[in-house]
Amino acid sequence: MSSNSGSSESPSATVEKSPTILARLARSLKARDWGAAVIEVAIVVIGIFIGLQVDAWNDVRKDRQEESDYLQRLHDDVATLVGMQQQRIETRMERLEDMADAADILIGVAPVTDWSKRHCDALAFSHIYVPLPMALPALDEMLSTGKLSLIRDIPLREALSRLQIQVVRSEEMIARIDGSVRVLSRHYPHAIWESIVPDDESENRRHDTQPACDLEAIRSNPVLLNDVADNYSRYHAYATSGLANTFEHFQQVHDLLDLQLGFSH
Repeated sequence: MSSNSGSSESPSATVEKSPTILARLARSLKARDWGAAVIEVAIVVIGIFIGLQVDAWNDVRKDRQEESDYLQRLHDDVATLVGMQQQRIETRMERLEDMADAADILIGVAPVTDWSKRHCDALAFSHIYVPLPMALPALDEMLSTGKLSLIRDIPLREALSRLQIQVVRSEEMIARIDGSVRVLSRHYPHAIWESIVPDDESENRRHDTQPACDLEAIRSNPVLLNDVADNYSRYHAYATSGLANTFEHFQQVHDLLDLQLGFSH
């Protein structure tokens, strides 16, 4: 029995592919079917619009997540530094007060009987300027990558910018002061000197320095008194403008971050 000489086409071969939107648009324009052409154009425009909106929504979502991550990192950095800075500020302000009290005794405003070890220590160590810990890795990263604008809260963003400026100013000021301060025990060893003594609290046989002062020798030396006054003026600038003012900027940023994250201390 002979088979049909004509080969039968497979179902898949007989199915006509659906034309694309652009193909249908071209067909409508060729046929001058303006209504269909308008519909096809509208479909293309709406599709593009929806695609752009989805992309924009995804970008916003990513920005908000990144902002949240940076806020948390900034808070952790600032909270840690504020705790460390507060202790250092307290000790430096105590040293400044001891220097002021020592100056009162030296110029005769307060009696010499008020002189004590803390006044001698204040003069002997009046050349030591230790900056505050101020490293903020999260803020440095945001500034270097141009992502500070991710923070939507304008007061916080401005406070961070002011903080960065203050940190630079503080570092520059302390470096400038430290480069010209007088080490009194080095220049006037007959009046102020330091001795090496064992540190009884150390477990590794470490030693410490213990200052000593000859009050009358200090009071009778006008050049030394001038350097004491100069060191006091520099230490006052260091403790107030260099440390206390910087600490206030950190506290302000800390408060604003707490507000943004809903924290309370």
